[in-house]
Amino acid sequence: MPFVDLTSSNESPGAYSVTARGTLDLATAPQLQAKLDKLIDDGAGLILLRLGDVEFLDSSGIRTIIGASRRLRDTGGRLMLAEASGAVQQVLEIAGVLSDLSAP
Repeated sequence: MPFVDLTSSNESPGAYSVTARGTLDLATAPQLQAKLDKLIDDGAGLILLRLGDVEFLDSSGIRTIIGASRRLRDTGGRLMLAEASGAVQQVLEIAGVLSDLSAP
């Protein structure tokens, strides 16, 4: 059964770090979306999404990440990815979104 474990921390005013573990797919992407939406609604300007412990990512997870990135960008903020596992990084590269989301 797919699972996702999400933790977040406030790095500085308006900046948050979200760590995901497990799978990000059709069953679990809504949990990530709810977490990211809440942070954005609460005024996040920067979200660093750590995906190093994500074992599987499908189009639902990608759609969630891109949607949050667009919401932040519309308000002058940014979503960046960090520590993406090899499999996740490969999926994001194939989808053509990795360069827009990678942390400098």
